[in-house]
Amino acid sequence: MIKEKLQSMYLSSRDRRRMKLAEWREARNSTKEFVLGTTKMVKGIYGVPLWEINNQFKKLAKRKNLEEKVGEKIIIPLPMKKSSEPLTSMELKQVEEKLYSLEGFELLQLSHFALLKPTYKEQKLFHHVSRKVEIHIESF
Repeated sequence: MIKEKLQSMYLSSRDRRRMKLAEWREARNSTKEFVLGTTKMVKGIYGVPLWEINNQFKKLAKRKNLEEKVGEKIIIPLPMKKSSEPLTSMELKQVEEKLYSLEGFELLQLSHFALLKPTYKEQKLFHHVSRKVEIHIESF
């Protein structure tokens, strides 16, 4: 500890600038990672608008009468998919993992003390695929 203080007292101005530059770069990189992470959430995954689902989860967390719907399910409709091919099973698993990791879902679980299971479902129509998120509500 004392040795570090003594060394810092005897640092040249060039070394101090290098240290400040390194600290600045580290702060910039962490900010860049945060911004990239949030833009990925905004974009969604496989065309599923995660920001919209997150907002719906947050709205549901504010509702008071969710405890009365034990054993039922809540459906969040999503915009239709423009391509006619549904997601594969691996892609469905990735989407559901993202649903579990959303901030709004965590708020929803904490605010209502219920066992919630969000599932992403697709149904193929003529030239489009309809999509929805179903939340099954179960008691502990």
